[in-house]
Amino acid sequence: MMRTALRAGLGALAVLAALSVSDLWAVTERSSRRAGFGVSRLTIPVEACDFIEREGLEGHAFANWDAGSYYAFRFAPKSLPCTTSEGDWNLENLAEYDRVTRLVDPFDGYAERYGIEIAVLMHQSSDTRPLIGDLLENPRWGLAWRDGCAVVFVRREGPNADKVRRLAPEGRLPAAPAAGEGTPGGLWPFGEGARRVEAVRAYRNGSLLALTSEPAQQVFWDRARALWPGYPEAHNNAGVWLASRGDSAAESEFREAVRVAPRYVPARRNLARWMLGRGDEGGAVHELEAGLLAGESADLCVDLAELLVARGDTASIERARGLVGRALKARPGHAGARKLAERLR
Repeated sequence: MMRTALRAGLGALAVLAALSVSDLWAVTERSSRRAGFGVSRLTIPVEACDFIEREGLEGHAFANWDAGSYYAFRFAPKSLPCTTSEGDWNLENLAEYDRVTRLVDPFDGYAERYGIEIAVLMHQSSDTRPLIGDLLENPRWGLAWRDGCAVVFVRREGPNADKVRRLAPEGRLPAAPAAGEGTPGGLWPFGEGARRVEAVRAYRNGSLLALTSEPAQQVFWDRARALWPGYPEAHNNAGVWLASRGDSAAESEFREAVRVAPRYVPARRNLARWMLGRGDEGGAVHELEAGLLAGESADLCVDLAELLVARGDTASIERARGLVGRALKARPGHAGARKLAERLR
């Protein structure tokens, strides 16, 4: 019995040691932790739903794909996440969801059709950031809450009208997280894994402020890179912010991102765009070629093909055709590749 307990204790210490010296805790923190330890606030809109409950907001909600299950867990059947009042999914309303998030169909029409009074959108999802930008410009909706994981919009007319006047006065954004703030700490707050968790929190807060182009985002990019120097997304986003201000330091951020992650396509594309914007077409071509040597990418193929087409000579045009073929092989539905293929016929 004593020997078994000793083995169990040594095993537990080994697990804790692994969490201390690796990024395993960061992986654990990003996942759902419902077995008695709660839910990761990095990936689930816990605080946004706490806000909705605390303020007593009424009506059904538009929740993006990643947020819907948790929203239903918190509020069903009184309030249900998108598409229908029954909260179910089928091919027809999945197509509706896709058209709304891509801004093909107006959100207001969708909201009226399904009785949507609240929108809960996790701003790290690529399918929601265009919609968030659209709602920020929509006078019929107010941004009432934002945190490192999600934002909450509330319809200005309807059952929440009085509350939204207080929570989202026109022309004013809700408070943003302060530098160093984040969601509650992990169970094992030591070592590289814990630092990376904090870096991810800082990164998400920076991404939140990037939605409204707020200068304070720089503080969060700085914090994320300090906690995790090899965080390519943080270097890339810092570069995007610096480039928007015409700051030449953007190039070094993009270069650091591709140095630590040669196959990270967004940074490679941004570096090429930066060089092209400074009149260095040859440098842009070189960076796109380097990205393709690191790993196949339909986006890089199309970007490089566009530059070659602009050169206009026969050899460049033929090479561009080959790149378009590679892009369509990698991603048959790639809109940019299909459009360029039509041009090259």
